[in-house]
Amino acid sequence: SQQQFFVRNSAIGQGWQGGVWNNVFVGMLGSPPSRCSTPKNKKGPPTVKVEDTPLASEKPFLAIEGDRYKLKVPALHRNSKGPNSG
Repeated sequence: SQQQFFVRNSAIGQGWQGGVWNNVFVGMLGSPPSRCSTPKNKKGPPTVKVEDTPLASEKPFLAIEGDRYKLKVPALHRNSKGPNSG
């Protein structure tokens, strides 16, 4: 299988289990440690864990303020980890 699984700046409540993909977790809370697996050493799927997201830019979005539409451009986040609502 050539599937890839990528997650950034989120949280996994009970940890991560299973899967057959190449997993990449960046700035995640509750992610498993990095590991390699080979046909002789089946310890689970290959996993890469990056503790903090070095730089993240969220997409701009429209918001309504009163009777006008406003374009909101979120600030850049540096060295972040976990979900960010602001």
